[in-house]
Amino acid sequence: MIEIIKEACRQLEKNRQDWETRYKGYIENITAAEKKYAKPEIRLPKNLRRYKSISSVGKQGYDVRYAGQSIGEVKLKKGEIWFQAKEMSRKFGFSKETSKLNKWNSVEASNFRSYFEDCENEDLASSNERYIEQLLLNDMAKSKSGPFINIKPVTLLGAYFQMPTPFGASEATPHYAEDKGGGIDILARVGRRKGVKLCVIELKDEYTEREPQSHAMKQAAIYATFIAYLLRSDMADKWWKAFGFNKAIPKSLVIPVLTLMPLPTEKPEGEIIGSFTVNGLDNVTLDCHSIYYEKLDGNKFRLISDNYTDIIRKQ
Repeated sequence: MIEIIKEACRQLEKNRQDWETRYKGYIENITAAEKKYAKPEIRLPKNLRRYKSISSVGKQGYDVRYAGQSIGEVKLKKGEIWFQAKEMSRKFGFSKETSKLNKWNSVEASNFRSYFEDCENEDLASSNERYIEQLLLNDMAKSKSGPFINIKPVTLLGAYFQMPTPFGASEATPHYAEDKGGGIDILARVGRRKGVKLCVIELKDEYTEREPQSHAMKQAAIYATFIAYLLRSDMADKWWKAFGFNKAIPKSLVIPVLTLMPLPTEKPEGEIIGSFTVNGLDNVTLDCHSIYYEKLDGNKFRLISDNYTDIIRKQ
């Protein structure tokens, strides 16, 4: 694990000009969008979620997804809210008029949203992992109850998003990929009050010999190392604010790194947990923990961890 982090640091130092230029552009666009665009006060059915990508922050509106599957788009034009369903809506028996640009309160748009009000069809998901991710995000959104209390996803202009990184890490080794790197599954704030920290979560929908917890943790640590570098760069304060923090970045920065995976049938071996220093940066530590989940009836979850969920629940 230490060598993985060292190699990620080496590649970030080598390519510093490239990623710094790109992420300065990203945060400038985010800052401008936060000042310019108001968040639309609209209600989505409980099973629909709004998403946005960093590359689309300049556009007013966002993607609407069901179980990770993009099903439509909300657009803001001259103060009015519009909705356009994707062509795949024809599969559900909707007319072609639904996939045209319609006003938010139109019959076509209202009927389409109503269809998903009580929809519980995981076959519509883009993948099982994205379906599980949506269920977990739904649980995390609950403010005072549920297993994920004190774990709140970071949002982008009020929408869920995947924080991009310049690393390809699918093989659990750092590979600098410029603007084609992988995204963090869930970037969250964990804890309460003065104890809130920025957290990197790597989600898996299955536990296999090929991808055990150690493999997922290496992926997460590579991404977290980039976040550490971002928060020790010249643009750190702007990103820290974009991640939802109002106070200064701690001089001693601890980034929790969590793997979130299904509970394996046998006791997992070779887990990677513990604290690891990010070499080359002042006072930055990755605090690594494993959390396993068991999906229960009613799309609820039971969590088993190395006591980390108990720690943040009591903060």
